[in-house]
Amino acid sequence: MNTLHDNIKWTCETEKGNYLAIFDIQIIRTGRGYSTTVYRKPTATDRYIHFTSSQAWEEKASAIRTLKARALEYCSDQTLLAEELNHLLMVFIKNGYPENTVWRILYQESREKKNYEIEFDKALYVPYHPRAKRFYKTIKEQFGINCIFKKTQYTESPVLNVQKSM
Repeated sequence: MNTLHDNIKWTCETEKGNYLAIFDIQIIRTGRGYSTTVYRKPTATDRYIHFTSSQAWEEKASAIRTLKARALEYCSDQTLLAEELNHLLMVFIKNGYPENTVWRILYQESREKKNYEIEFDKALYVPYHPRAKRFYKTIKEQFGINCIFKKTQYTESPVLNVQKSM
């Protein structure tokens, strides 16, 4: 396989001390069979979106929920799941999140998805800003218009473009 392309290098992982990592899953050989949990490289920094960043709360909460979903999917028993969720709790506290908020998302929220429909013909696409949150809520309550947050695209300044063309 390594001869197909210079930039592709396939490797063969070997089991070390009854542990084998494949992508982000760690397989553990036990006396009764196999267990699985989340694998992190030794160089993992556990840095995620910081609580004080100017991102929408939904994006911050999604970071926690995504890692929780991965733990629920990969951990094969309750002990490994408890260890992983405790690790996530500590990681997000170190990233500035309030402990009770992270605790609620990790341990109290159910996996059921909340289904709600957005009427896109009655929607306003806006850049997220934490200070405009109350304004967006007022638009929804008074006029029935949903605000959908979009990522802001940065472009070069027109002044810079003029100077480049001269």
